[in-house]
Amino acid sequence: MSSPASQADGLKRFAYDASAALREVGTLNFDQTPIPRRLWRSVFVALLALLGAVQYALFFGTGGHAQATTLTQSVLTQRAVNQQLVARNAELTAEVFDLRNGEDAIEERARGELGLIRADETFYQVVDLDPVESQRP
Repeated sequence: MSSPASQADGLKRFAYDASAALREVGTLNFDQTPIPRRLWRSVFVALLALLGAVQYALFFGTGGHAQATTLTQSVLTQRAVNQQLVARNAELTAEVFDLRNGEDAIEERARGELGLIRADETFYQVVDLDPVESQRP
């Protein structure tokens, strides 16, 4: 059997060795343990491949640069079409307003589209017999 004093000395030695081991684990000194060049190259190649995959997805993947450019162009085209339709709707709205509120618009349409004349008017139609000769000076 060992004496209590020797047990205490052994315990102190164990505690010192354990704390020294923990200090060594907690601090990494890269100068003492060099990393092989092959490992550095492998890490570099892996990071480069990862960067390439991210760039490919950015440019060619769903929601990438190519698709964003296509969508931007289609939005611009649709805006131009919408402007034309807004102008056409404004014209139609004005025409509907004129037809509802004024007799002049109805009369103008009847004369232009249907060829109607009033009872007190005389209609003369001038027909050009030879359109080629009339254009010569």
